[in-house]
Amino acid sequence: MPRTRARDAESKEARRAALLSAASGLFETQSFAQVTMGEISAAAGLAKGTAYLYFTTKEALFLALLAQELEAWFDVLAEAPLRPSKDAPDQVAALFAETLSERPTLVRLLGLLHLTIEQNVSAELVLPFKLRLAERMGEVGARIEAVLPQLSPGDGVRLFLRAHALVVGLGQMSQVKPDLDVLLAKPELCHLKVQWAPELRACLAAMLRGW
Repeated sequence: MPRTRARDAESKEARRAALLSAASGLFETQSFAQVTMGEISAAAGLAKGTAYLYFTTKEALFLALLAQELEAWFDVLAEAPLRPSKDAPDQVAALFAETLSERPTLVRLLGLLHLTIEQNVSAELVLPFKLRLAERMGEVGARIEAVLPQLSPGDGVRLFLRAHALVVGLGQMSQVKPDLDVLLAKPELCHLKVQWAPELRACLAAMLRGW
């Protein structure tokens, strides 16, 4: 990509997309703290510092990446086959666990949202993100309410909020150093080992059955 400033809206959007793609690629192998805006610009084929022309902070860039990941996930949930039945809680729990397992970038970003990303982003920038998030949670939440009669209107949104807490908490508990992983393999400690996807599915199913 030529290293000249984009002038038209189409070129600007292409560069913005390239920056998000580059950030996502770097984030696959590095921590949030390790990824720099200079590296993101370079990986996108742009001049050093160009990322700041599109995003005021690294957190603002990753907020946009999270928004993109969430849109894709909500699209999948909106199209997934769901039907009212006695097994609906298990259906929904499996859907959440399986689709999130396929999106490790989304899971990692959800863990960073409140304590890292939102701490260095202006309220004005967070507002449209929150409004869109509420809209999508409301849409997909209503679809889930339709197959789970124990849920009242608005409970679909609360399901997403509680699922977020489980995703983050179980994610932290399941990330252990290799030497600790060896310890948790001992018979007397094996019950302390958390397997993220199966535990998320079990927790969500239990919560929905008892709602």
